[in-house]
Amino acid sequence: MFAGGATGVEPNLPVKLMEDVPCEELADAIAGLVKHGAFKAMRQHLRKIVEVMPRNGDASPPNLHPAQTLFSKDDVLEGGAKLFRAGSEEIAVFKRNGSLCAIQNICPHEGGQLVQGRIEGDVVVCPLHGYKFNLQTGVCSNQPKLRAKIFSLVEEGEHFKIDLNPRNPKE
Repeated sequence: MFAGGATGVEPNLPVKLMEDVPCEELADAIAGLVKHGAFKAMRQHLRKIVEVMPRNGDASPPNLHPAQTLFSKDDVLEGGAKLFRAGSEEIAVFKRNGSLCAIQNICPHEGGQLVQGRIEGDVVVCPLHGYKFNLQTGVCSNQPKLRAKIFSLVEEGEHFKIDLNPRNPKE
């Protein structure tokens, strides 16, 4: 039995919960998960997984880049986003009005992936529950106590690098 996963341009793999469950026992197994499962924790764990299947036999998954990698402004499409990962940090880099913004990828509300969200003005809208986070301050307009980490981008010639020390801009 698998949970999670997504198809499309950037597919991610599901997580195996159980194996070798006979079909006639599947209903009881699912009922047990419902009765005893920690679904909020499981959902948050599944949303944090960003394993992307390699295409065409490439060794590195598409759209995942170590943060120490330099990237150019052209690597991120206008109105779009690209995911970068360094250690335990997942960072979504958005381009709006020709400028780049870096924000933590995991939504502080319930773990949605902000890189899959859409830009509306100065905010990114989480695809999971529609929570809006300001790309400059990280403040959530739906719940002001929530705040996403904002990262600085360091310009190195014609390229950029993410400063992994989150900044706390004034609201």
